[in-house]
Amino acid sequence: MNILLPGILCFLTGFAFVSLLGRRSPNLDPWLRIFVAPGFGLGLFSLIEFAWLVLGLSRGYLIAADVSIAIVLALLAFRPGSRPWVESLGVKEREAAWMRRAAGWGFAVSVLGSIWTSIRIAAANPHGTGWDAFAIWNLRARFFFRGASHWRDAFQTNLPWSHPDYPLLLPAGIANFWEFVANDTAFVPAGIAMAFTASVVGTVYVAVRRFRGRTQACLAGLALLGTPYFLERGLSQFADTALSFFIVAALVMLSSYGGIDEDRFPFALAGIATGFAAWTKNEGLLFLLAVVVVWLAVGLRRGASKPSVGAFLAALAPMLIVIGYFKLRVAGPGDLLSHAELVRKLSDPGRYWKIAARFVKESLRFGGWWLIPAPILAVVYAYIVGVADNSRLRAGAARGAAVLLFTVVGFFSIYLITPYDLSWHLRYSLNRLMVQLWPSAVFLFFLGMRTPQEALRRGFDTSAAPLR
Repeated sequence: MNILLPGILCFLTGFAFVSLLGRRSPNLDPWLRIFVAPGFGLGLFSLIEFAWLVLGLSRGYLIAADVSIAIVLALLAFRPGSRPWVESLGVKEREAAWMRRAAGWGFAVSVLGSIWTSIRIAAANPHGTGWDAFAIWNLRARFFFRGASHWRDAFQTNLPWSHPDYPLLLPAGIANFWEFVANDTAFVPAGIAMAFTASVVGTVYVAVRRFRGRTQACLAGLALLGTPYFLERGLSQFADTALSFFIVAALVMLSSYGGIDEDRFPFALAGIATGFAAWTKNEGLLFLLAVVVVWLAVGLRRGASKPSVGAFLAALAPMLIVIGYFKLRVAGPGDLLSHAELVRKLSDPGRYWKIAARFVKESLRFGGWWLIPAPILAVVYAYIVGVADNSRLRAGAARGAAVLLFTVVGFFSIYLITPYDLSWHLRYSLNRLMVQLWPSAVFLFFLGMRTPQEALRRGFDTSAAPLR
């Protein structure tokens, strides 16, 4: 079967699903739905694969379920009167033509360069670029595809460094594709890795353009594509970029699209994206906790709509059930949390200092930027343009930043009690944790900053009214 067929079906499933949930939302424009569709589609494919494995059904049942669910979602989403292609309510651009063209051409060149680089890296490394790609994610997918009734052997503890408690969105999604083509071809995980990378960039670009204009969106896209490590990690076939997609998708819905005219549908999509993040990697569980504690708790205290919070929790609940079943009935024991010498580790000030120093050091050199570290560039840019005048966007960006900060605190806490050598663990994992949050940090930064045009207007006319 043509390898493109499952990819097209996955995209259409995701697009129909997002359109169904957002059919009454005037804020979810078509381009956003297009860029989030592959990730949501793969999430649904992974759930179908997991259910198929647990129930022990044949390959024919799996393919029939994929096709049937796609058809049902499409019929519900695109039935007469559903208006799936609502008019985009993006800001009216008031940017100088030269500024818009310069940013647009720069972004276009970076996109073309990234496509060329992606093709070269994927061709040279069809099975991924590191241990996690072929020894965890793709290996587990092959257990699902080739193991038949022995698929649970993928979670045996005698497989070294396989992390038997890792969630299954990526390997189950890959295995679903392989069932379609009846072949565990390396094109599938490589193509999925490229799709997630493109979806991250597209989601950030569309969301920033929707609220801050084209120039600001191009700058956000340039910040992502201009980060060498982001592109490298995206094509490595690790799960970090997939996780970064669901994190940024959730924060896009919560920080910008959610809360407009009490629109509940972005909150539902945020709940699903948060659940998919937890279904992708264990770090996603930290993000889930951060969203619940920071966003929902603070939002309720400040008068957030209870129906919106209810929509988030209702959409999240099914994923929590799936994850709970996987952790309790399928997954092997985790190898990260250990109670050995827990009190000694928590009471050792040297560990706190060592972790904090590594966080600062890694932040300054993160991404492989050649000349000036990204945090310094961000501070300079923020000083020049200033924060956005729109109070709602400022508040959304601030709460999103608080979620990321809470997640970072969670990372810090895990390092405190890690059973591994602390220096080794920091050296080989911290940069990957940062890339999980990097797209969201870029999105929130450009959402909360003035656009260059607004900064110029303020510089020349201090009496100008705030843009709202």
